[in-house]
Amino acid sequence: MARYLVLLAVLAAGVVSLQAQTNLALSATASQSAGGSGTYGPQNINDNVLTQGANIYAWVSTSSGTGNNTAYWQLTWSSTVNIASLRFYYESTTTRFMYSADVQYWDGSAWVTDHRYSISVPYSGGPYYTVNLTQTRSTTAFRLYNLYTYGTQSNNPNCVELQVYGPAGPTVSTSTSSLNLGSTPQGTPGSA
Repeated sequence: MARYLVLLAVLAAGVVSLQAQTNLALSATASQSAGGSGTYGPQNINDNVLTQGANIYAWVSTSSGTGNNTAYWQLTWSSTVNIASLRFYYESTTTRFMYSADVQYWDGSAWVTDHRYSISVPYSGGPYYTVNLTQTRSTTAFRLYNLYTYGTQSNNPNCVELQVYGPAGPTVSTSTSSLNLGSTPQGTPGSA
């Protein structure tokens, strides 16, 4: 019995709080540069609808192929969030497929480029691809900017969904400030 009390006390001393991966984009306001509106507007990039091939996506106007420095998809929050990675869901890999962009965050006064990513095309890795930031960024706004497009139509890329995540993993606290084991022994170690 004493073993179990000691084990219980040790467990009570270290509180473990697991943080599930939460899609931060769901609490953001979506916007985009010129392009689709109405049915094809920015509200589609964070509505949690992941259906490909159903013509439920946003699109932005770009020139063919390699970049348009004014095209973007943006998410804005009312308070600071910590961003570590994103998932980009696309409609098709054979047309209007965005394969490269600048990953940018707002530092309070200007857009800062975390890095530029590029994935190999043609892409065959599943319904989305993941991009990790170089480090966790605290920000109120995030965007993909200067978009490069691939496919039979190599302009006007589309986005089915843009998911954004904070750092992964549990948060562990080992504070013992409120632990009270008492001063009276409750048995001999090794006895039941």
